[in-house]
Amino acid sequence: MKAFNFEDLSTPAFIVDLDVVKRNCQNMIDMAKKYDCVLRPHMKTHKTLEIGELMAPSKKKISVSTLAELEFFANGGFDDILFAIPITEDKLKRVKAIHEQKDVSILVNTVEVLEILEDCNKPWKVLIEVSTGYERSGINVEEEAKISKILSRLLAAPDRFTFMGIYNHCGHTYLRNKDSTVEKIEEMNKETVAKLKKLRDHLEDQFEDAAPIFIGTGSTPGCGQPVDEFGELDELHPGNYCFYDYCQETLGSCKEADIGAFVLSRVNSVFESYIVIDAGFLAISKDSPELDFGKVLAPNDDMFISGMSQEAGKLKLKSGDFDLRKDFNNQFFHPQIYYDML
Repeated sequence: MKAFNFEDLSTPAFIVDLDVVKRNCQNMIDMAKKYDCVLRPHMKTHKTLEIGELMAPSKKKISVSTLAELEFFANGGFDDILFAIPITEDKLKRVKAIHEQKDVSILVNTVEVLEILEDCNKPWKVLIEVSTGYERSGINVEEEAKISKILSRLLAAPDRFTFMGIYNHCGHTYLRNKDSTVEKIEEMNKETVAKLKKLRDHLEDQFEDAAPIFIGTGSTPGCGQPVDEFGELDELHPGNYCFYDYCQETLGSCKEADIGAFVLSRVNSVFESYIVIDAGFLAISKDSPELDFGKVLAPNDDMFISGMSQEAGKLKLKSGDFDLRKDFNNQFFHPQIYYDML
């Protein structure tokens, strides 16, 4: 069989180091076991059955973000799937079709949304989404009255709903600023667990029949800096860790050797002060401009992405004024670009 050669590939190409991915997946499984937590990995980073099975070897207990992901993984043999965005009426028909064949859990953040849930051949599995500091779709964890109202409605209709617990995404661990150190992320983890425990205790006092109430949280930066308090949780749900990326490296979630994917490209134009590669934001993404959209490793780490269009990326040198035409002559070139995929 012909030996593999990067030069045989058409670019841009997304390259996965499977050995690194396998190691990352096993390490996260081991971390969750250490704290006696269920691991419910998110599939949105890779969207493949093969890596999905590395993250969830039982093919059960996964999270997805889109209808396409839900249908893809359900049809691919996965079960016990969390549709990890608040449900809306336009998505009900397709979610219901999967739930009638598999176990699907949904998120709610209002009482009103419960009224749109159609009758199903089995109760809807419902989690209440809360926020412990990340301003997205969760209810502020301190709005106990609002959360209690939703829970009361769920418990009053056991033939329609099965209350599955409290869901939280600690996305604020992704915020990159001068305070986003390992210690700061650990502090956020401890604060998140404390807030979820306080809410759980309040709800269990108010709704004794619902006890014990399940609580879960997670993000790759958060799970990259686990704390002893994770032992108080029931579930963790990170996702990016299968590949990691340059963003995760800067946050301390991983080391460069843990990054399991990169983009391969070629130079197609050479000018005095910059070169152009055949990978733009469709291949690299527009995420993390404050990190120069990623990290260029070849031919050296002195280059950075200074700008992109849809299909082209512009690379410059960080230091000095050099005539790049002396070093490049439209040669084959494969910068390894690590970037934030979430």
